[in-house]
Amino acid sequence: MVKPLILRGARQVGKTTLIRDFAKTYKYGIILNLEKLNDRSYFDDFDDVQTI
Repeated sequence: MVKPLILRGARQVGKTTLIRDFAKTYKYGIILNLEKLNDRSYFDDFDDVQTI
């Protein structure tokens, strides 16, 4: 089973930079910023966590 990595924290402390550098160590990765409407829209058709 693949588990997501969720990173939360204060603004402007390097979260995005950290995640992008971390993602380089893997062959595949998806980075979503749920503050962006376009990224949140991927979840519009799901009703529950199990479906996602």
